[in-house]
Amino acid sequence: MPCSNIPFRRDVDFVDCGIINKIDSRCGGPAARVALVGLGGVGKSQTAIEYSYRIRIKSPQAWVFWVHGGTRARFEEGYRRIIDTVKMNGWDNPQTDVLRLVRGWLSDESSRPWTLILDNCDDGGVFFPAVQTNKNDASEEPLSNFIPQAPWGSILVTSRSRDVAHRITGSHADIIMLDPMSEAHALTLLGNRLQITPDQKDASELVEALDYMPLAISQAAAYINQRSPRVTIERYLETLREGDRAQSRLLDSDVGDIRRDGTASNSILATWQISFEYIRSVKPSAARLLSLMSFFDRQGIPENLLSGHYNLERDCTATTDQCACGSLSDAHEHVVSLDGNGESNDDELNFEDDLSLLISFCFIATDFEDSLFKMHRLVQFATRKWLELNQELEQWKYKYMTILHAVHPNSTGLEDWPTCQSLLPHAQQAALLSQPTNREAAIVWSNVIVYAAAYAKSQGQYNTAQQLHSVAAEARKTIFGEDHRHAILDLAHTASILDCLGDYEEAHVLFQKSIDASRRVFGEEHIDTLWMIGHMVVVLYHQGQIHEAYELEAQLVEMRRRVLGPEHLDTLASMNSLAVLLTILERHKEGEEIYLQVLESRTKLLGLEHQVTINAMSNLAVNYSAQMRYQEAEELSLQSLGICRRLLGEEHPDTLIKMLNLASLYTDIGRFQEGERIGLKVLEVRTRLLSIEHPDTLLCLHNLGLISWNCGHTEDAISRMMKCFQFEHRFLGPDHPRTQLSFSYWTKWKMKVFGEENGEALQHS
Repeated sequence: MPCSNIPFRRDVDFVDCGIINKIDSRCGGPAARVALVGLGGVGKSQTAIEYSYRIRIKSPQAWVFWVHGGTRARFEEGYRRIIDTVKMNGWDNPQTDVLRLVRGWLSDESSRPWTLILDNCDDGGVFFPAVQTNKNDASEEPLSNFIPQAPWGSILVTSRSRDVAHRITGSHADIIMLDPMSEAHALTLLGNRLQITPDQKDASELVEALDYMPLAISQAAAYINQRSPRVTIERYLETLREGDRAQSRLLDSDVGDIRRDGTASNSILATWQISFEYIRSVKPSAARLLSLMSFFDRQGIPENLLSGHYNLERDCTATTDQCACGSLSDAHEHVVSLDGNGESNDDELNFEDDLSLLISFCFIATDFEDSLFKMHRLVQFATRKWLELNQELEQWKYKYMTILHAVHPNSTGLEDWPTCQSLLPHAQQAALLSQPTNREAAIVWSNVIVYAAAYAKSQGQYNTAQQLHSVAAEARKTIFGEDHRHAILDLAHTASILDCLGDYEEAHVLFQKSIDASRRVFGEEHIDTLWMIGHMVVVLYHQGQIHEAYELEAQLVEMRRRVLGPEHLDTLASMNSLAVLLTILERHKEGEEIYLQVLESRTKLLGLEHQVTINAMSNLAVNYSAQMRYQEAEELSLQSLGICRRLLGEEHPDTLIKMLNLASLYTDIGRFQEGERIGLKVLEVRTRLLSIEHPDTLLCLHNLGLISWNCGHTEDAISRMMKCFQFEHRFLGPDHPRTQLSFSYWTKWKMKVFGEENGEALQHS
């Protein structure tokens, strides 16, 4: 009577992701060979087990056999179990030629029908050895010759290698790729495995953190079940996020599963590390490529930063003792060239071969254009832990950083933005790594993060800039010491980012510290000291201390003229700030005169379409508007806004400022609807990018309140100004001029609409 020799119990918690039907339909033809291919732990063997049980239910007259294909010995052992199960002639003879006997029996029509499952066929050398010396000796004949091709039987193969699966099945069309689960299927599996009913939000976060990998989910569920009620999903997640050490401890735990082969680990890390070792043994260069790729942002690993750059023997040291805030052109001369011109044809061919192997094992995948690669989060983590076990983590970390260092622009000029943007996710990934232990490596690492922080700040991504810069600044203080120029500048840059975030009080404190340190170490008129004083003026302006800001800026203009010259860009920046303050103080003609000088000099030095030239043009338009020269103001506003949109983009902070200036101009000349339309657009973008509480967003809300009042939309005006006042009171303080102005408008409008008593009550509240 036909039966099954499947060595595993059926999994009552199995979640079918639609694969069983695909297997069933493809195994229906004569001599069918189908392969399940995917990462270790993605559920290939579990799917094969479930399929075997369904076959027996569907066709009780069918034989179902299970053979482990990991090694030749395991394969022969599986064939011997078939002999024992069927009780073939000679089954109890130790001299029986096991391989030929089973192949002959399966090839005989009297054995029909049967299904043979070849599990874990990962090593092509097991089935297709490179050298065969004696064709008459079964022990030397390729195992592939003993896989029958009988029309009354079907074969299901599981493999981590797409190439091996193709060689066994003979067709890519017969390969079924198993990807990680969908969120819905992953949640179902977690729910089935857990002994408690999980919180939906925590469960979703957990399966996402585990990359929807079935083995990792089962591993987590078993860990939680063993330690419940002390360990919950929430606590497991917290531990998982504590850092690499805690994450490794959880993902390396082996809690056992009777439905997995006894020689297979139930740890997702150990499962993959077996594959890593195999790849290193058959193609060391592919293992090196995987090592490098494990440090990049997993979603978009660029080919040009990989090809030819993953050989550790190639020197990639750099001179790095220069400030990342200044020029690093000299340092770049000592870094390995990344233009690819030095690659030989052999390098390119090896790269393609290495990629092919990693793709075959499902460790990486390509995008539609084949120029970017992606990896699973856990695969990257497992690779880095494997490197750590082999004491290679630090050298590969250094390699990764030198590659980024060599290609990352050390400025935030407009022409560098596309490159900076493409590298930003990789620099963010670098910031998540622990600080390199080697001093040179730590300097390179911190420089790359500083570059990325400066770019993020230039794009208005202030939270990202703060996160990045805080990591680098702390490291550089340790590397260089608190009185080093790098550390002092980092303190000032931290203050500048806080100013952009609207934390004016803390920015003021840190700028004062950096100015004091720079004066002590470098002197009153050092270029860094002057730069910090210039930014302190901006903070004072934001704090509403206009007269103090004006006095300090007037002194700074004179110092910069004397030290740097009248047409130095820093001098022109101070003159521009002075003109802004003069316009606020209603000294319009004086401001106009300085604006015209700045605009002329910047146009001559940088061109009309440079970012700072456009800013001078826009500021001059504001000055004209204050003088009620509305036509000139509109012409300059539209011109500067048009250039800004084209060069910087619709949502860049500079573009939004110019849009808000234009909205204010339209309000001044009675074009309220146009002003409101532009103001609402700016409010929407700033709320989305900065938050509603940010001072820049509140300024827009204040202006929209004025527009609404002038349009006769009194309820909208009062509501907007009330919200503006409440946020300003909380974040800027009750004594800030902007807070007092918003309160003044709000109470005045309430008195007009609701009567004197209501307004007076508000004023005394």
